Amino acid sequence: MKKFKNWVALFLAAIAITASIAVLAGYKKITAGIPVSGDENTPAQNTEEKPNPTEPEHKLPSEIDNTNLPETEEQNKEPDAETFNPASEGAFTVLACGDNLIHERILNYANLLAGGTGSRDSFAEKGFDFLPIYKAVESYIRTANFAILNENALVGANDSAAALSGYPLFNSPGQLGKDLQSLGFDMINMANNHALDLSDSGLLASLDFWKEINMQTTGAYRSEEEFADMQNKIVEINGVKCAILSYTAGTNGLYSNSDQVYIPYFLSTKNGEQTVYSELLTQQVSECRELADCVMVLMFWGSESSFEVSETQAQTAQVLADAGADVIIGTGPKVLQKIEWLSAAEGDHKTLCAYSLGNFICTMEYMENLFGGMLSFEVKKVEEGACKIQNVIFTPTVIHYNENGTDIGVFPLDQYSEAMFEVHGSNLKKGFGKYSWYQETAKKYIPKEFLPATLR
Repeated sequence: MKKFKNWVALFLAAIAITASIAVLAGYKKITAGIPVSGDENTPAQNTEEKPNPTEPEHKLPSEIDNTNLPETEEQNKEPDAETFNPASEGAFTVLACGDNLIHERILNYANLLAGGTGSRDSFAEKGFDFLPIYKAVESYIRTANFAILNENALVGANDSAAALSGYPLFNSPGQLGKDLQSLGFDMINMANNHALDLSDSGLLASLDFWKEINMQTTGAYRSEEEFADMQNKIVEINGVKCAILSYTAGTNGLYSNSDQVYIPYFLSTKNGEQTVYSELLTQQVSECRELADCVMVLMFWGSESSFEVSETQAQTAQVLADAGADVIIGTGPKVLQKIEWLSAAEGDHKTLCAYSLGNFICTMEYMENLFGGMLSFEVKKVEEGACKIQNVIFTPTVIHYNENGTDIGVFPLDQYSEAMFEVHGSNLKKGFGKYSWYQETAKKYIPKEFLPATLR
């Protein structure tokens, strides 16, 4: 009798397990793929098609798998084990993402996802939902101990429907910031070309917003004194003290008119000649070197849409490496640029330098501007005031949107199928060429040692 009861129990357990697997499989299928346009170099707001709420082509993310974006096995993959290893005390993992540029079509689509009409007249009533746009990369963000994003627009400065805008003067709603925080981002970089799009008052309002929701920021300050205080550049993660500095090459010709905000520029341009503030960079990195175990520097620099590292970028990176920076993370060119190890002029110190991560999200129209990547690495403390940078992986990403400028999303390259490529909105409009361009470009500019196993 006892043996019979045991067999019954086993049989019931097997049925329960089978049912659970079926439920999970169904959930994965529903949430698998979520598919982002307007070129910052052109007045996209004047030329892009606005979503028409009456058109049936507007698909919510849960509907995408059954329509024009076929589900692939790759879309259900977890991040590579080599990309994220749980860090113990004395070590932590970092994920850095490129330019988060919210064009008008992204505002419209996020409003559509929130139950609105996908147009400005329902911004105030329905608000925005940006989370589905990042669904395919969410696990990468959440798994990192510390995730950094270059938010290439002011957020939460003015949420009135009339004030929200894309190119050329960006103003994104507070809901974007809340959603980025919900995704797992730990720090927002504000030192970039759009920092003064809404003048000093807009920057102050955005700083207030980030403070209100308890999001750490770098790259914009309330005074020069705050900028000069290296103590406030230190964050402690898993027992490791990490200093994070941030600088920008400029703010699109806009300048602060008060002493209430301070933007950290790393160079000046006069009569076409660029002068790098080498002494400032050396001083601040050196001071942080004394205070922290790790020094990371975020740089907004370079020539837009150029895959090649400029002379100014190379010169500045070497200054930072010589001063003792452990990691340099670049954004600004809106395309990929190379990653390399730099050697300090003296001693044996090595610096990881990623010159440009490209765009993280946007709705620009050219293939090169819709291809970026996420940089992950581990910081391991080896002794007081020193660390080792290891397990470096660059995960290429593709920004997608359909012909109507909806179904917007960012995808790891190994989850972006050729079928999706064929229905990309800009591909249909401009003709991108070959799907293999993504793999070829990643391999051309990113050394093999930094690429995921699928691209080596």
